[in-house]
Amino acid sequence: MFNEKYNKSLLKNKADYSILPVVRRLKEFKFPVIEYCNEASDNRDYIIFKECDEIVDLLTVLNRDGDNFSIMISNRNNEMNYGVFFDNKNSEMSEYFTKIVYGFLQEEIRLKGKERDFLSRINERLKKSVNGDLSYSINLNDEYFEYMNKTGKTNIISIRSKSGIDMDDFAKFFAKSTNLKKIKNDNDYIDSSNFIESSIDRKTAIINLDKSNVNKIVDVIDFSNDMVKSLNRVNQDKEFDK
Repeated sequence: MFNEKYNKSLLKNKADYSILPVVRRLKEFKFPVIEYCNEASDNRDYIIFKECDEIVDLLTVLNRDGDNFSIMISNRNNEMNYGVFFDNKNSEMSEYFTKIVYGFLQEEIRLKGKERDFLSRINERLKKSVNGDLSYSINLNDEYFEYMNKTGKTNIISIRSKSGIDMDDFAKFFAKSTNLKKIKNDNDYIDSSNFIESSIDRKTAIINLDKSNVNKIVDVIDFSNDMVKSLNRVNQDKEFDK
């Protein structure tokens, strides 16, 4: 198990480190890197991958340290993408990140038992849904959006309709069916770590779950896929009645 906070002994000569050597090594090991950033203005580095055989294993290893690494699995644009994000001001996390990735690639860091099952279930569910009516982006161990004025970590499920469904209606229906809190005003963020809301343009529903409910992500995907069928039928009936 990794330290809850990165080992400060790894920070010697931190200015000399970047994630570029890691990106090159991942490519050598046939990890299909499609995008990366190691000089972001917000000091948040990331690497985005296409699907490959060992991507879930790598993300599982990084997910051990949820204090420092945010993990993404997405089926947006009808394809599977994966990512890792982390704060890397002054490259202070680069060596720690390198140590973990190299340890995994060299098989010095191994998965334990059913450790990969959590991410594997999410991955398989999103793969099955890739051609469905909804697209998903799952971000684990992430920060709350700034406008929420909340601190700590959260797990974000962003759900987007491919057929033009009003996702505020989706959020209302979801909240009513599951008793998940629907955000109505800024004060609603204060008292809850588990809630659903829609984006301003009503094209996306956003669900936040705390650590104690993170295992419900697969259930959220299944329920959403079933629920959108009902909403589509309602919309079709409305069109027919016009």
